[in-house]
Amino acid sequence: MRRTEDIITGRTLGLTESQFRAALIAHFPFFDTWDSIHFSRDLILWEGKSRSIDKFFKKFESHSAEKFRVWHPKAAEFSYVTIQFPASYSNNTEIWLKDILEEKTGICFSTRLMLRVLLENIDVVDRKLILDELRTSPTRPSR
Repeated sequence: MRRTEDIITGRTLGLTESQFRAALIAHFPFFDTWDSIHFSRDLILWEGKSRSIDKFFKKFESHSAEKFRVWHPKAAEFSYVTIQFPASYSNNTEIWLKDILEEKTGICFSTRLMLRVLLENIDVVDRKLILDELRTSPTRPSR
């Protein structure tokens, strides 16, 4: 792969083109809507190392859809989420987020997962305070 160069000085920045693109997107997102978000294996591997996201997509390439349910304690109901896996996961293939997950369920699902990670990484006393706050705080009205 070609190395990117500083346009003004012509100096090599030490990044491959895919690393540069990934760093640029990470710092200056180009996406206005959920339906415009896309990525490729090149972008995921911008550091050159296979990480959890790459391993996940390699494992589930061409896999049938997975269905999950998420419990909402305030509403006392479940949300159902279906994740469609890409048919192909190669360096050149663009993968669209909208083809994997709907926006509404994707945001709900990822928020719930982030909360779970947060709660697993804080002290038990703080966890109880956070959960109590979540149970008592009013929910935001939907748009």
